[in-house]
Amino acid sequence: SRGVMAEDTVHGSWWFYPEERDVPRSNGLEVIGAGFPRTGTLSLHFALNVLGYETYHMSKVDTPAKADLWSSFYDGEVTIEQVAKQVYEENGFTAAVDAPTSTVWDKLAQLYPKAKIILTERNSPEEWFDS
Repeated sequence: SRGVMAEDTVHGSWWFYPEERDVPRSNGLEVIGAGFPRTGTLSLHFALNVLGYETYHMSKVDTPAKADLWSSFYDGEVTIEQVAKQVYEENGFTAAVDAPTSTVWDKLAQLYPKAKIILTERNSPEEWFDS
């Protein structure tokens, strides 16, 4: 089958992505992950990418400036609309999973009412903690 191999720089493994699909996408989030980190969010991230979404994950918060924007939101200095525009829309993301997205999934669901919400979870709190 045709496709490309891509390195998971977070975990040091490789993933196979099938040939790109020509899927029309909106300007905004179509899928919002509501699950805590360590509940399969990285696997969900890769699966959504295979399906043609451009997916935002915690691994994208890789500079102080990106972290500062989220801090400004949590400090009440910017709105979720400003964060959504700067983080997701201006960068072409159509799906978002893991923190910090999962901490505001309910606010994002109001902002993107047509988005699908996916909740990932562990079988128990102990299993989550051990992961």
